[in-house]
Amino acid sequence: MTPEALARQHIDHKLEQAGWIIQDMRALNLGAGLGVAVREYPTDTDPADYVLFVNREAVGVIEAKKDSAGATLTVAESQTARYANAALKWRQGNQALRFLFEATGQIIHFTDGADPAPRSREVFHFFRPETLAEWLAQPQTLRRRLTQPPLLLTTEKLWSSYARVKSHQVKGVSSQRQLTDLIALLRFALGLDAELKPFADEVDKRFQAWVFRHNAQRRTAFTDEQMTWLRLMKNHIASSCSICRDDFDYAELADHGGLQKAWQLFGKELDGLMDEMNWEMVA
Repeated sequence: MTPEALARQHIDHKLEQAGWIIQDMRALNLGAGLGVAVREYPTDTDPADYVLFVNREAVGVIEAKKDSAGATLTVAESQTARYANAALKWRQGNQALRFLFEATGQIIHFTDGADPAPRSREVFHFFRPETLAEWLAQPQTLRRRLTQPPLLLTTEKLWSSYARVKSHQVKGVSSQRQLTDLIALLRFALGLDAELKPFADEVDKRFQAWVFRHNAQRRTAFTDEQMTWLRLMKNHIASSCSICRDDFDYAELADHGGLQKAWQLFGKELDGLMDEMNWEMVA
């Protein structure tokens, strides 16, 4: 089995886990269920790897890549966009498909074209057809609704408002707040955290606790060089809410050797460590 075929096998499995019905063009039946993922769907350019249908309507596209392409998966975004804007066979209208995915057998990137300034982000799994149907039924995405009248919400406004009414519970008040502090705002509003603190401060606290637990479970503690890299990864999470392989192309990580250096230090543990850190630092 080729690397490409193996990746598609894993993608098929993940789609089925999320409730999608997988079909080939020769057995096309869009009425088979709420969500149908059609392989090699014809467009006016080339066949798209997968086109996603919800309630018989084309809503998204998946560009599939072999696992070795995971480190540069963002490069495939232009291909996904090309298929999303292509004319699909047997489809009326030329509106671009909203939901864009790039996927290997291990990594999934997602872009919602209805967001203000759409950009891709790594997600843990494909969304269920019911979820996409719910989003499609909403007139605007949550991101767009928050930034428009009458709310016109920004992180700075929310933080300042809490500082005025609950000053004894708000830490690190400043004139500028990072986008990542939205997580801290949500956790405080939901009652998950007793104090409203900058997101980066909470990440630092959780990082220390995670390293302590991790070292206690290992035969040997992380080396100094590994700790330097873990701190770089932690800092990236504090500024971006997560870390994935593509992020090693950013300057603060690339300047220290990028993904190649990280693999040299952590080997096969790297992906597991990133998953742990994303969960421990953010969830």
